[in-house]
Amino acid sequence: MREGFEAETYLDLDNKTLHIKKGSSQFTYTLVPTTKSDLASLREADIPSFVLKIDGKLFWAEIDRNISFFAKPLFGKHLCATGRQICQRLLIPMNQPGHCMKTYNNSKRIENYPGIIKGYETFGTRYDCFVVCECKYFKA
Repeated sequence: MREGFEAETYLDLDNKTLHIKKGSSQFTYTLVPTTKSDLASLREADIPSFVLKIDGKLFWAEIDRNISFFAKPLFGKHLCATGRQICQRLLIPMNQPGHCMKTYNNSKRIENYPGIIKGYETFGTRYDCFVVCECKYFKA
């Protein structure tokens, strides 16, 4: 069992808030609009962060360093690999056309992938994650 802050989590997309409940404790994080340059500074400063990307827009919140989002995606399913399904672009070697750049860039910096329509990333945490829920390049 991993140590950390695995909890019930959900996103309120209308109000741009991230809600986390663990036991009797509840936390609400307000997601604020952000930019690529802001995220670069936050990464450099090692600020534990949650980044939401929807339709080309980026939203950010500082989160607890021990929160883990590995248990299940916050919305939809993780398209890259879920159960028996895997995006075929992940199987293409890097030197071949059509490969997935996310995979070859260590699954970091969601802001740099225009094909990701909906997804989220955490960084600066003990259990960083990168989840793609909608991608215009997905190929089953």
